[in-house]
Amino acid sequence: MRRSSQNNSRARFALNFGPSPLWLPALAAIVVGAILPVLLIPVIRVTGFSEGVEEVAKGIVVWILALYSVRTCDRLGFALAFGTMFGLSESMLYANQIAQLGDWSVLWLRISLTIPLHALTALCVAWGIGRGRMWGALLGVGVAIVLHLAFNAQGF
Repeated sequence: MRRSSQNNSRARFALNFGPSPLWLPALAAIVVGAILPVLLIPVIRVTGFSEGVEEVAKGIVVWILALYSVRTCDRLGFALAFGTMFGLSESMLYANQIAQLGDWSVLWLRISLTIPLHALTALCVAWGIGRGRMWGALLGVGVAIVLHLAFNAQGF
């Protein structure tokens, strides 16, 4: 019973903004995903906890994107677009260091591993939001941090 009233309140909330085209939040997901890794560099340098900083920041963005989506597939699609672009952008930040090594296979390995990681962690948060707004989002961010820590522990 509570679940359907929650969905109705989300639909009313989304309708208060008027019918927003889906391309607008999708475009925002791509643009923010491209810019956010650059903006997080100083915070990560100060805290030294890249996994937590990145996943909390991505969780906030996915939360905002979820406000513009009533349907689950829209929310997951926005999260997937955002996480994919975040992973690609983060990999490009390392391109200069990799170029100095002279081994481009390292860049391709990084791209092939980090893009799916960031897409998956963004999907974890979007899934969590679907389970229950606040607690689900916190659970999703927690799962994303654990996945990211496990990934980085492997030396990637």
